[in-house]
Amino acid sequence: MNRTKNYTTVYLNNHGQVQRGVVQPSQKQERNMNLSICTYSKNRLKHTQQAVPNLLNITEAGDEIVFVDYSCQEGSGKWVKSLQNPKIKVIYVDNRQWWHAAHARNCAAVNTKNSILVFMDIDNIIPKELLSTIRNMPRGQFYALIPGPDISGFCAMYREDFFKINGYEEALVGHYYEDTNMYRALDLATVKRIDIKIPVRVLDPNTQVRILEAQTGDIWSQNEAITNVLRQKHLYRNNVSRNWALDWHI
Repeated sequence: MNRTKNYTTVYLNNHGQVQRGVVQPSQKQERNMNLSICTYSKNRLKHTQQAVPNLLNITEAGDEIVFVDYSCQEGSGKWVKSLQNPKIKVIYVDNRQWWHAAHARNCAAVNTKNSILVFMDIDNIIPKELLSTIRNMPRGQFYALIPGPDISGFCAMYREDFFKINGYEEALVGHYYEDTNMYRALDLATVKRIDIKIPVRVLDPNTQVRILEAQTGDIWSQNEAITNVLRQKHLYRNNVSRNWALDWHI
């Protein structure tokens, strides 16, 4: 069964052939790789105005910041674009009533150009030390923060590994389980998780604020059930036959 995502075509047009099959850990140590920082906002302008300037200060000339304005009524994308910094690329996703973390992350990733993707929530203030560590990540590995409140979704991976497993699973709505499912998918694709312990400041750890724009209902139980099904079937490729070209614009 062909589980290749349609949005891979967008990637191929810019970057050539995507690696497929099992990722084999390499003995080669990468050095000082350029990063694509993927971050996203739905009506969190206050956090955007703190996190994005911090990213501009700690990133290097070859890095990029891909910011997704996820139907933000506060105009986060417009504010970020007004900074007029060449590192920044703003992506708009329109007409989305509810926050959908997996979808927002995927819309960011398909618009990246660098070898390493870094996914972070817009309320995270990260130190330069963290990015310096990620730049030297060996192939065949991905990095995640040691689990803790409000930082479990922060991770870094090679772009070819992201496309190999077809991104974050969009059947998981809201913001529950999309990160743990991604980590499990990478593990099944023989990409080894390495936990790093570097402090990250969370601007607003209030859970109610973080889920304000999420779909109502028992989303936690729904996503847990989907995750269990995926685990039982031992699937690591997500989002079969997804057409990405229609989902976003610049």
